[in-house]
Amino acid sequence: MRSRAALVGWLMAASLRLVAAAPPESAYAGAESCGTCHQEKVASQRTSEHARALSRPADHSLAGKFVPARSFTLSGKYGFQFRWSGTELRLRASDSVKDIDFPLEWAFGAGSQAVTFTSKANSDWYLENSLTYYPAAGTYSRTPGQSKTAEDSLAASLGRLYGSDLGGDMAACLQCHSTGPVTRTATGDLQPSIPGVQCEACHGPGRTHLVAARAGDVVLARNSIQNPAHSTAGQMNAACGKCHREPASDPGTIDWKVPWNVRHQPVYLNESACFRQSAGELRCTTCHDPHGSLQQDDASYNAVCSTCHRDGMRPPSASCLRSESRNCVGCHMPRVSPQAYLSFTNHWIGVYGPGDKLKPIIRLVKK
Repeated sequence: MRSRAALVGWLMAASLRLVAAAPPESAYAGAESCGTCHQEKVASQRTSEHARALSRPADHSLAGKFVPARSFTLSGKYGFQFRWSGTELRLRASDSVKDIDFPLEWAFGAGSQAVTFTSKANSDWYLENSLTYYPAAGTYSRTPGQSKTAEDSLAASLGRLYGSDLGGDMAACLQCHSTGPVTRTATGDLQPSIPGVQCEACHGPGRTHLVAARAGDVVLARNSIQNPAHSTAGQMNAACGKCHREPASDPGTIDWKVPWNVRHQPVYLNESACFRQSAGELRCTTCHDPHGSLQQDDASYNAVCSTCHRDGMRPPSASCLRSESRNCVGCHMPRVSPQAYLSFTNHWIGVYGPGDKLKPIIRLVKK
């Protein structure tokens, strides 16, 4: 098996070395430049989960928690110990025969739910670590999607391999967690232009806009930047869906019984009556501030629901008659946990049956 051979070869090679990312030289100006005019929005966005979606481990806000006191064992015979070496987070993996010590290159995830690490294995492959850090538990456990990985060798226990080609999964992961193009060096290093999902991930390259604004060219400044606020609800759902998954052209192709699918928010929102019958008023930014952190309390979302679903609304829109507390999202957008330490909000807004959080029992969709 090609992937297994690559890992075995890696085990016998010297420790990996990180290759420093070259500074981006492109049409992308960077959030610092955006902040010269849009200070408040940039300052708020900088603290958001999007902006912290990708970083070097040492730069992560949870860096101080990445090295627990204890070691970890997989399959009862493969040991893992995290440690810092200067600013490098390293992982030592061993069994009764072999030992390998290598750096963890990228930290994926802001840490609101999980942080997964990747390393370059060689010029052809990247490794997604088999252990992910879960802040809710304050510990490491299996990386999502790797619970059934065969572990018949130390090589296999390290994690999952992804090709380093620009059309592959690792490049796609970096693209969705960063801003600007992902490039590949001659030695197979994948380089994101700007780590984290920042201003230009949604507004497009901003250097022309910046130069025009500084020159006082209002027309060029306005026309050289994208404003998602001017898009339709469907366009926004598709734009956000480029990373969060776009709505399916045929909903019949989706297995609504698979809990993992709930994390694809645009796919599920597209099926809800609230979205389809809102005449384009309900969109991602109706509930989520694109320049801020994700709200964690139900009250802020319930307030959005009540703008339409309230007594005395003209024309009348049904309001909740079953609960005095009126925790709309608690009932109509249930949380789904596909594995321990992770949970996702079901964006198919609807009426759910007892114990069923995956698909509404009442489908009110206006075709």
